Amino acid sequence: MHLLRVLCTLLFVLAAAAASLEEVALLSKRNAAIVRVAPTRIWDRAQTNAMRLQAGLGPRAPIRRGTGTDTAKRITTSATTNIQFGVRILDAGSGGISGYLRTNGIQYYVTESLDNASPFSATVFVEGITTGVTIRSESIGFPYLAGLMEGGTALLADNAGYAVLGGSLFTTDPGAEPGAPNGGGTSIFMWQYATAIWTYSATTGAVGAAWVNNFGYPAPPITILWDAVSGTVYLTADPAGLAVAYPNTIPVTFEVFPLGA
Repeated sequence: MHLLRVLCTLLFVLAAAAASLEEVALLSKRNAAIVRVAPTRIWDRAQTNAMRLQAGLGPRAPIRRGTGTDTAKRITTSATTNIQFGVRILDAGSGGISGYLRTNGIQYYVTESLDNASPFSATVFVEGITTGVTIRSESIGFPYLAGLMEGGTALLADNAGYAVLGGSLFTTDPGAEPGAPNGGGTSIFMWQYATAIWTYSATTGAVGAAWVNNFGYPAPPITILWDAVSGTVYLTADPAGLAVAYPNTIPVTFEVFPLGA
């Protein structure tokens, strides 16, 4: 009887030991599998198709990449619209109204009376900033609002160079250098002209200018100056230098407003 109990106990111990060994072996297999899987996946990402074929594996799944068309679709392009407006001239320092832009068909100048403001139109983006804008008046003389400059002049940050506000019968392309003198095509005879120089903010209504010199060299940032005595409106990249030459000038900004408002 005693011997039987000993044998039963021994069998129980052996069975427990066997189960423990089996569990340890299973755990070891799982750990080994985990250790093997991670490097395999990393290596798989680094393999080329040629390396995979040599190893008897199939080619990698193609990686989906964005195309130029896909990228273009993700860029929101603002719709354009044609707007009709007047141009208000504001003192750049105080923000006060200095006057309104007017044309008599030949000259473009500043008038103090809102009632004398001339109507203009342009095609612009509904949102954001539009560059290379061409502004047209209803004038039958020189309908396009232009910067006019003497031939060979450049707008630089240190030369007091300037263009003056005037009109043109013809237009230039955005980013293009001024057009060559063309006889009676500009409100100042035989001066070069540029029309697609205006910028427009749909948020604020502000109108600015960006100039390209001859041979396609972009000018530094442009400041608009107005001489209240002569009535001349200047575009320059050297406002300090120009103010020395024309001491009656003051910096101004342009702003569109709906006529009749």
